[in-house]
Amino acid sequence: MNARLISRSLATLALCSCISAPAFSQAKPGATVMKAAPAAGAPVGKPGNPAVPSSAVQAPDSATLLILIRSALETLNQANATNNYSVLYGMGSPTFQKANPIPALESNFAQFRQNRISLYPALVLAPRLQQNPMFDGTRLRMVGAVPSRPLNITFDIQYERIDNVWKLSIISVGMAQPAQTPAKN
Repeated sequence: MNARLISRSLATLALCSCISAPAFSQAKPGATVMKAAPAAGAPVGKPGNPAVPSSAVQAPDSATLLILIRSALETLNQANATNNYSVLYGMGSPTFQKANPIPALESNFAQFRQNRISLYPALVLAPRLQQNPMFDGTRLRMVGAVPSRPLNITFDIQYERIDNVWKLSIISVGMAQPAQTPAKN
């Protein structure tokens, strides 16, 4: 089986809500741009600005970020292993559920099942974020990879905070060749 072909085909699998997400790297007129999440315990407001009201939602701490990443990847892994996507569907926000009925989830992740790709390394290996988590008070986006062999697990996961519960709104998972490190002399 050609690892490059699997990597390329899996990298194209993505689930997105039918409502377009805000631009994260480039602002469009009228778009909401998510800001990088502050360090755990840091105020959400900018230095020099008045204090943020105590009712403002703080960005999740690093432990919560890790739980959210692993939870999404483990739920997807279990769905692929059992061909039962009802829990993944149930973890989703209303827009995710509307855009991704269970048959669509089954179809979108068919190559994971067919190629018996396991996401179990994501449970024990530390994910590496490629950029700071983006948080706007209700939405949280994390982009990164889990360094595993023979291929890294790549992810782009977004959650929405609905009634104080993090609900999955976007999940894009793929496999990629590990970055080559230069040989030492």
